[in-house]
Amino acid sequence: MLSALASWCFVLSMSVQQSEFELASNSAHMEYEAPDCQEGGCDVRGNDLLLLQTSMEFNQLLVSEDDLRNTTDTLITTPAPNVTAGGAGELTGVTMNAAGDLAAFISACVMNGVMWFIAVAVASCLRVKYPEIYANNALCEITKIRPDLSSYLGWIRGSLDTSIEDAKDAIGLDNALLLEFSNLCMRILGTIAVPLVCIMCPLHLFCGGDRAGEDHLSAIAMGNVVDGHPWLYYCHAVCVWYTTLVTTFYIYSAQRKFVKLRFQWLKDLGNPRASTVLVEGIPDEYCSDAKLKEFFCAAFGSGSVREAHMVKHTDELCSMVNQLEASELSLNEMEKKQQAEGQPQFIRKGSFFGEEVNAIQHYEEKINSLKEDISKERSRIKELSPTVGGINGHNGFVTFFHEKTKETAIHIQFSEDASEWNVSMPPDPKDIRWTDLKSDATLGKFWMFIGYACVFGLYIGFMPICIFVTNLANSIQLGPVWAAFAPTLGLLIFLSFLPTFLLLIFHVCFKLGADAESQHKLQVWYFWFQVFFVILVTAIGTSLVKFFSTIAQDPFSIFKLLADQLPWATHFYMNYLVLQIATHSTNFTRYVTLSKYIMFKKLYDDETARALAEPEDQDYYGLGGRSARFAINMLIGLIFSTLSPLCAVLGFINFAVCRLLYGYMIVFAETKKPDLGGVFWVSKLKHVQFGLIIYCVLMIGVLNFRAPTYGPMIVAIPSLFFAWMRLAQFDSTFQWETLPFKEVMAMKDGKPLNADSYQQPELTKT
Repeated sequence: MLSALASWCFVLSMSVQQSEFELASNSAHMEYEAPDCQEGGCDVRGNDLLLLQTSMEFNQLLVSEDDLRNTTDTLITTPAPNVTAGGAGELTGVTMNAAGDLAAFISACVMNGVMWFIAVAVASCLRVKYPEIYANNALCEITKIRPDLSSYLGWIRGSLDTSIEDAKDAIGLDNALLLEFSNLCMRILGTIAVPLVCIMCPLHLFCGGDRAGEDHLSAIAMGNVVDGHPWLYYCHAVCVWYTTLVTTFYIYSAQRKFVKLRFQWLKDLGNPRASTVLVEGIPDEYCSDAKLKEFFCAAFGSGSVREAHMVKHTDELCSMVNQLEASELSLNEMEKKQQAEGQPQFIRKGSFFGEEVNAIQHYEEKINSLKEDISKERSRIKELSPTVGGINGHNGFVTFFHEKTKETAIHIQFSEDASEWNVSMPPDPKDIRWTDLKSDATLGKFWMFIGYACVFGLYIGFMPICIFVTNLANSIQLGPVWAAFAPTLGLLIFLSFLPTFLLLIFHVCFKLGADAESQHKLQVWYFWFQVFFVILVTAIGTSLVKFFSTIAQDPFSIFKLLADQLPWATHFYMNYLVLQIATHSTNFTRYVTLSKYIMFKKLYDDETARALAEPEDQDYYGLGGRSARFAINMLIGLIFSTLSPLCAVLGFINFAVCRLLYGYMIVFAETKKPDLGGVFWVSKLKHVQFGLIIYCVLMIGVLNFRAPTYGPMIVAIPSLFFAWMRLAQFDSTFQWETLPFKEVMAMKDGKPLNADSYQQPELTKT
């Protein structure tokens, strides 16, 4: 929540300056609706569009009042008679292309360049002073590469020297592939940008017909091409094919490399995970440890199963264990306090009005009592475990002696009923959500339905909620500062906590085997939310339901909806990428983690303070949120590349910065997270392919309505079918989730067991 508060302060300060400027130059805006206010988005706690809008407004300060008056006299907007920035676009700060945008874009680049340099410089200095926060993985020798911790710029060499294989060994495959995704995006956008910048930009400028007029930023873009141009739209149709082929080629090539990494990751898994399966939907007659082991021994041989553990209903035992841990922590605190003050400590027993007793004696007695109760409860559970049903649930873990047997079990269908004997790869033992595995399957389906309803409610209610809160805020008169802040209040509240809302829904309503699975679910839903309300927001309008209703009634209307709106907002998305570049440097400072560490150091030793400060906020800065935002940035560079080639260039720069900054931060600074072995990567590649389909639909619509004949559109239409076909073939082309049988047969068994266990921790804790 600290980052959300920081965002509020930033926005409020921007709004103060904006309101002062508006009072001084209101007359210059009678016909000119913020042409210069187009700044990039920000990654601080979900306020991308809000910080984008306020930063856009702040850039007006860089243009003199006389310049604004002169601009309003000669204002020529790129002709788009049916396009307005109203509705959803206006609410989220998406403005249409206009004269004066070049000055705003240059000022945005300068301002964000300075911001990036300052943030990186601050982080470089803090890294030397606080290596335990900025280089702990190097200090603990988790990484093979050890950057120079005494040099302010030593992190650069550390980042550049780290290969994907080195990152995989240090922080896991999922996070390493986030860096590889940056490399992939650079390859795609760089290959696309070269011919667009070198060939299409000059053609737009000298042969387009000067449609943009005073909108100089559109002079090198497709916005400078007049409708009905006799031959230039055929060049754009070729660009559509070129972009489609390049993107699919690189995606398929990257996936082939990933499959090899995935297979190696599966082979390198340590025991017991390497030889264990998660079994869900166990029939009633097998719901005990002995019966579960007996079933798999019958399937694979009497000596094949090392151990089998049913997930047991241990709610009462969990409560006792939690009380014991809390009491031990309180006892430790009281002992330290008594030692520091040199006198006995007393507390009220039971309540504020209870009897005053010696604190240490009270907690010692409570701990002894709880240990006795826990021992009795464990004995009761042990006695009931052999009984089928009862305390046993319908899920369990089976650990084999050999990894080959485990891989074979995953490939086998054990029942004709799809709800029974579902065998899959288990999550990391440290990441298991035992509460979800204990839940009843029938009740779980009900809660899953509630969860989907809540998620769809967020989608459907986004605009109405934002509009309601904004109108309510606008009705309150609290002076010019509030007047500047109120129009975006609804958007601020909603976007600031959207990842938190989504994760809360997932944790409460969905049955998730591990926390990493909730991050993957967040990646998917958060990505589509941003597709609708960041990229397609101007086409959607104020109602998502109405948007889909229109498409359902006339599917071909999607071409017109996108072609009418998206081409006239390219400047906004260019500036969005500019501020994203600066935002990564803000994340690089790790200011929230550092603040917590400094605060905890006053109460605890250095190592305890560092452990309490980590990890970073997983709602927003977790792998799910980052993966969704990386994919959205890629889609912006891809979808708008032909309309405005600079979008591809800015996208390339954005991911170059990502590779540099996150290549150090994730590998050397952040704690290692549980790993799903590439699940996030595959979703990102599919998301880019979905974005490619949006790109094809958009460009086909533009060519249809702007070209003099149907020729350019006809040339481009097959690219849409090609992109869709390659997406449909993606899963069947790459079987990546489990090892192929030839790899299984080549495996060598005999990995030693580590300390991890697939027994519930409350049953094993001492």
